[in-house]
Amino acid sequence: SGTMIGAQSGVMPGVMEKGVYMGSPAMPHRDWLRSSAVFAQLPDLKKRLLELEQTVKQLQDTNEEAQ
Repeated sequence: SGTMIGAQSGVMPGVMEKGVYMGSPAMPHRDWLRSSAVFAQLPDLKKRLLELEQTVKQLQDTNEEAQ
């Protein structure tokens, strides 16, 4: 059928377009590559987000005190 499915990919019943699929759930290979690159960055991104939330909270508190 012209479709390739990567090892351990979670494929749901249904018709897929021709192409290469990876991941669980299965997605086009290009999308899976992008997602995989982001997965490795998640711990650092979470840390940065928490720090930004703290900074925003401090700025809001400072702004409220100044008013």
